[in-house]
Amino acid sequence: MKELVILFFIYLIYIPLSFTQPSDIDANFEFERENYKVALKHYLRLYRTDKENCFYNYRLAECYLKTNFNKAEALPYLEFLKDNQENCKENNIHFLALAYFYNYEFDSAIYYLLAEKKLLNEKDINEINSINSLISNCNNAKILIEKPVNVTFENLGENVNTRNSDYNPVFNKVTDALYFTSDRKFLSDIQVNISNIYYCNLENNTLEKSKSIGSRINNGEDIVLMGMSNDGLSMFLQKEDASGNFDLYKSVKTKNRFYEPVKRAKVLNSKNSESGGYLSTDGQIYYFSSNMPDGNGGMDLYYSIKLPNGEWGEPQNMGSEINTEFDENFPVLSDDENTLYFSSNGTKSIGGFDLFVSYRKGFGNGWSDPINLGYPLNSLYDNYMITFGKSKRTAYLADVRPEGLGEYDIYKVVFDEKEPEYKVFTGVFMINDSLLPISKSEEEHDLEINVYKADNEEIFGTYSIKKTNGKYVIALPPGKYLMEVLGEYIYPFKKTIEVSDDLAIEEEIQENIILKTKQ
Repeated sequence: MKELVILFFIYLIYIPLSFTQPSDIDANFEFERENYKVALKHYLRLYRTDKENCFYNYRLAECYLKTNFNKAEALPYLEFLKDNQENCKENNIHFLALAYFYNYEFDSAIYYLLAEKKLLNEKDINEINSINSLISNCNNAKILIEKPVNVTFENLGENVNTRNSDYNPVFNKVTDALYFTSDRKFLSDIQVNISNIYYCNLENNTLEKSKSIGSRINNGEDIVLMGMSNDGLSMFLQKEDASGNFDLYKSVKTKNRFYEPVKRAKVLNSKNSESGGYLSTDGQIYYFSSNMPDGNGGMDLYYSIKLPNGEWGEPQNMGSEINTEFDENFPVLSDDENTLYFSSNGTKSIGGFDLFVSYRKGFGNGWSDPINLGYPLNSLYDNYMITFGKSKRTAYLADVRPEGLGEYDIYKVVFDEKEPEYKVFTGVFMINDSLLPISKSEEEHDLEINVYKADNEEIFGTYSIKKTNGKYVIALPPGKYLMEVLGEYIYPFKKTIEVSDDLAIEEEIQENIILKTKQ
């Protein structure tokens, strides 16, 4: 926050030099302070006035590659520079390789990465390792993209997503709400976006308009959602400290509102950085990520067991089956806690961080070798966190996709390879307003119940009414339907039914239906 204050005063000095139309000064100022989103807007306006300006082309390419908009947008600007090398000294072979990578042109990306590698000295270990890692990403992507996972993506739309980054979703099955992080908050005085916490309630199978979690958490500083307790009463968060490391915080819900975050116990926050946060169903084990010195390298996954006195025990590394010399982060466990999902940017990734799954061999016996969740659950962008809905067929994650509204958007994912679960709708048909079941009337044998698929009006099924009590039972898989009740003595009754994968399958939906008789 101190850096933001300093930047604010710098910005006040700089304002008199600004004009309605952005100048190179505006664009360069934002670029130099790594405010690439705002710099991108300025350079785009400048580019429109001089499309053959080598510097503008170069800076636009770099801004696209350093934001989370579609990074492939950098490619035409870099190709312009490549085609005009005599006039344009601004060029970067690594940027060109990255742009081809994000445009799914992996062979071209590898060609330029190998060319870049030849220009390096043997002592440039970090650069060589970075190139080798990206080449590995390209080769992994070529394999996994040929065998995509059978899933369907549904953008959650403007109720949830914005042109900015919306990410780290956590769906809480108790509160029927989706919580997430977004950097939509723009501080106009210092021209930066900050990350805050938002939530959407799930009502009638639809996520309502997102709301801020409140000023007690969103207090003008960056704060990121890491996870929640299963009962929805504790929220796990991450904030940056003065030294640039990240610490874990906890906010508790009391009287229907979350209160100021409190820094977690010292045993869970080392002098290094901590991230992630999953609490076991019984509240006795806390899983998180840290780059504390005793790890395998980078960020590792750890767990801490609650002691009899209520304090947290010393963190235990989850072992070399899970942790590598690279980074592992964002642990999430299945309801039975025998399946672990997490992110890693290791050698099996297709681009930055990918989502992986590992299975418990038995308590105390470690975990199976992690498996990449595959494409398109993993994309060329960083994929950090996955959270599951009420149904085993649905999950939520954030990604950058062509149909997105901006940078990272949150999507609902349906696992189509899993058999759809049927939802039961039941109730009693009654006549007029008498509250008497239809079975007591003379029209009971005349009724016909048909259910049609809403998309093509194809009949899905015909159902009957139980003669003893007027009860109906209809079981439907996920989809949209039209129920129609016809009879000689009643007015036609029609009702639209939508079955969402988000509905818990064990919950029956009960509704009594009143039919009107003809006069």
